[in-house]
Amino acid sequence: MKNMNTASIQGNQNKSSALEHYISWLSEILEQSVSPDDNFLDIGGHSMIAISLNERIKKNLI
Repeated sequence: MKNMNTASIQGNQNKSSALEHYISWLSEILEQSVSPDDNFLDIGGHSMIAISLNERIKKNLI
């Protein structure tokens, strides 16, 4: 049972790390500060920015 909890914690840390990267990239694209609680559309996000962010994610997964 302990191993499952450790795996769960590591999975959550990986998700948190990935979220931090996504937010950092979005901040660069939008040229403004972004937090996890921000609404994508309210901070100026639109389809072209979503595509740009998606391309950056794909490049970094390879």
